[in-house]
Amino acid sequence: MNNEKEIIFFDKTQSVAASIASDAVTFGFLALCIWISQGSKWWTFFTAVLFIFYLAAKFAGALNERQKKFHSYADLIAYAERKRREP
Repeated sequence: MNNEKEIIFFDKTQSVAASIASDAVTFGFLALCIWISQGSKWWTFFTAVLFIFYLAAKFAGALNERQKKFHSYADLIAYAERKRREP
């Protein structure tokens, strides 16, 4: 039986432009929620819940996109070597 454990690697690299675009979309959605909820407690509650769900989905998607699984250290080392050669 193979005693090696699965290795999970999170690639958290992101370009500056992608980071700015992601933040702009998030804060734009937040601004829309705040604007819609003006003057109403019910809309304030609803948009706050909506925004929390939006953030949870966005974080979950980001984690799954950047997660890589390896079945051995050799696979991880080969991946690191390929990434090192990329510009």
